[in-house]
Amino acid sequence: MSLLRGLTPTHVSRPLSGCRWLALLWLAATATTTLALARPELWTNLVGGLLGLAYIGGLLWYLVHTPPHASDLPDLPPDRLPGTRYPRRLTLILLTLALLFVLAIPLHPLLVLIGVFAVLSGWLIVHWRARLTRRLVALGLAAGGVILVAQAAMGQYDPYMVFYLAMIPLLFIAGGLLVGYSGLSKLTVLQSGRAAVKSFGWGCLLALPPALLNVLGGAQRGDSWVDHWWQPVAALVPGIAEETWARLFLVSLVYVLLRPRTNDQPERAARAAILISALTHGFAHLPTLALLGPGGLSMLVAALLYGVPMGMLFVKRDFEHAVGYHFCVDLLRFIAAGLGIGMPV
Repeated sequence: MSLLRGLTPTHVSRPLSGCRWLALLWLAATATTTLALARPELWTNLVGGLLGLAYIGGLLWYLVHTPPHASDLPDLPPDRLPGTRYPRRLTLILLTLALLFVLAIPLHPLLVLIGVFAVLSGWLIVHWRARLTRRLVALGLAAGGVILVAQAAMGQYDPYMVFYLAMIPLLFIAGGLLVGYSGLSKLTVLQSGRAAVKSFGWGCLLALPPALLNVLGGAQRGDSWVDHWWQPVAALVPGIAEETWARLFLVSLVYVLLRPRTNDQPERAARAAILISALTHGFAHLPTLALLGPGGLSMLVAALLYGVPMGMLFVKRDFEHAVGYHFCVDLLRFIAAGLGIGMPV
């Protein structure tokens, strides 16, 4: 079964029935993970964890079987980049990303990735300057302003962080251009602010069981900096910044690079773009050499459990769904840290 499939008459009734099952899974997973956090025992942790994982699987299944489908996406014209076949192009992308991680050994993968993506973004903006709109540029600058303010809640400004946040408007604008060119996803805020807020809210709602599962797994133990009630608003920083570079920009870029080489099998390009983005996003959280230890395995699991659903929501719904999902996961983590839930004594 492909990750993104075409629509046939036999699939028409599935979204409705799947929605009911997903709602039941959402209720069951939310209730059991909440119970496990309130009464941490072996059986509550086990049931809550299993139902949380079942919900993530159910969400992915539901998204796979609902439109839009890859077969509905427009073909992209051939390009002049090297690599004439899909496997060769895919291998080149993977090797390039692996090389960036190797070059980042003296620094940090995220610093190198953002630097390279910023250069590519600048080139795309110049190349597609005729496609630029004032609204897209304004929204990119606004996204950068929001995360700069939210970062102040963490009180963690350093040269690396300033550089990282300063590149987000550039990546947002380039990502918006890529989405408009490919038709892969939607940047709903370009059309309607109210619709974008609605999508953000749905993303938050869909993320509640995985967010609780994340807290149940102890992800908040590294967030000892939270000591004021208002500081969890800093979840806007990863919610907007990471979804901008990992989904809006990277998923769209990989898709645009791969799609012309596989127009006859469009789901391959979308599937590869989602998975590559999830793995790159997850692994970029750790120094390169740390990926060779237990932390690498943890990030692999996190990429599959959290990064893939965010990528699917981006492709099948819109950018704002992915931002809301990411925001909720980190918001509950930061709130749990502030309340001392699951924190070391």
